Amino acid sequence: MTDITLIVTDAGRKNFTIKAENKSLVSAVVNVKNGNEIINSDVIKLQEACRKGGDLGALENCDLNGIQKIALAKLNGFNEYYDISLTENGMCLAVRIKETPWYVENPTLGTIKADFGVPDHIFVQGRNIPFGNADIINKRSVPGSTPDGRNTDYDKTKFEAGDVINIPIAQINIDGSPRGGFGRFFLQ
Repeated sequence: MTDITLIVTDAGRKNFTIKAENKSLVSAVVNVKNGNEIINSDVIKLQEACRKGGDLGALENCDLNGIQKIALAKLNGFNEYYDISLTENGMCLAVRIKETPWYVENPTLGTIKADFGVPDHIFVQGRNIPFGNADIINKRSVPGSTPDGRNTDYDKTKFEAGDVINIPIAQINIDGSPRGGFGRFFLQ
């Protein structure tokens, strides 16, 4: 956690300090102007976001709602590789794969997990593929033996432009930019 000091401009330019994993988390919740300026209502929004995690002073990725996680993804350049929206029920982000330049591999499930910080065993739980992803994962997966005895290594499932995968909001932990370009070659 890092201390981030912001200046509240409509309250006589007083300082407001918040602990956050990084400044882009703060920018996903409120509009931070040049010079780290915010307004008093932004302080209230930040405190409400922190309260979700059970504290008043630390802003973490898990404190963000779906709209805020979409904003965070855009701030980190995800819109170059993905179109992201909320699912109809608001529990997941619908991530549509964009057409990639010739030098960038289409993402695998492993790449998507790395980009969005999703832990193992979220997309495939035994024989169950939850969150409405069964059709697309089964369509794109290639059967093959894995060390744990499964018939398919789902992390190697390669998606194509236009494919949509749903990611549960609570499982998303964006900690930087997506693994585009050379990063995708190393993850494949």
